[in-house]
Amino acid sequence: MVDEHRGSVLRFLKASSMSALPRTLTSADLEMIKRRKRQIWQEQKQALAEGVQGPFEQLMEHLRTGDVSEKAAAAIALARFLKHLPPPHTAIIIASGGIASLMALATHGAPDGQEKAALALATYGQANATKTAVIEAGGLAPIVALAEDGPPGGKQWAAQALEHIARSSSGRSAIVNNGGISSLVKLLNLEEVAGHERRRGHIRAASVRALAHLACDDAHKAAVTAAAW
Repeated sequence: MVDEHRGSVLRFLKASSMSALPRTLTSADLEMIKRRKRQIWQEQKQALAEGVQGPFEQLMEHLRTGDVSEKAAAAIALARFLKHLPPPHTAIIIASGGIASLMALATHGAPDGQEKAALALATYGQANATKTAVIEAGGLAPIVALAEDGPPGGKQWAAQALEHIARSSSGRSAIVNNGGISSLVKLLNLEEVAGHERRRGHIRAASVRALAHLACDDAHKAAVTAAAW
């Protein structure tokens, strides 16, 4: 199992200016890699907190113009920035077009990139300020599209994004206006996908919660009831 991941590990080490590892990775090697990853992440957080834009600008460039793996990694990193940094710093991501770039990746990216973009948008859908930014940027359209026709991972995170967004009145309206109710019903009735049984359970659970939020809103109760269940 360790050797299977050696290629990705070595790419990480090269990018972070660390020397190459021996052919067989030991538990000590893996622990060292984990420590270095944590160190780099802490350095990036500190730099952004202090107004140093270098690491962040690099992430945005990867998200916009990187290869398949770089775009997916950048989407995950932006989600982590939002989770760990206070609101004034996440506003930098929004102002710099981070949400628009995630929407583009969710719409036109490779399956892995779509999944990671949906995860990031689901993270952005949790906080009120960033949830509003997603809605105002037109982020519901690619989220609903992934829920409808995306890969299994994209469907899972799209369902969670819709669940988070459905907790606000404006979010519920945006979901309805973008045809999200029918997509959520389809997710609720999603057939089994080989190798994704657990993921299917997460998808259905998030869909139930999103539909429950919509059904408890008098403005949308009728639309939920009239959906083709």
